[in-house]
Amino acid sequence: MLFDPAVRELWWGETPPYANFTRRAPDRISADHTGAPEALSGTAAAAALVEAMVADARKGGFRIVPLYSYVTARHARNPGWADAFVPAPGERADP
Repeated sequence: MLFDPAVRELWWGETPPYANFTRRAPDRISADHTGAPEALSGTAAAAALVEAMVADARKGGFRIVPLYSYVTARHARNPGWADAFVPAPGERADP
């Protein structure tokens, strides 16, 4: 997994699932979109990508604003990730 702020994407493999993001501040990125090629459908590749994004956020000292619905849904299923996220616009800070 590679977090590259210049590219604004995380890539995994040669035909990768992807996560587009925007650097919002030195300590914030927004997760704008995720996707995976049809060949990876049903393999949990996109879920693994979000997990890697959370690990990178923790390691890199930044937090994620979950703008894309898939990332929001994964975050909702994993309350232990709260330290890696900030509320998206319009969301409440306390669930």
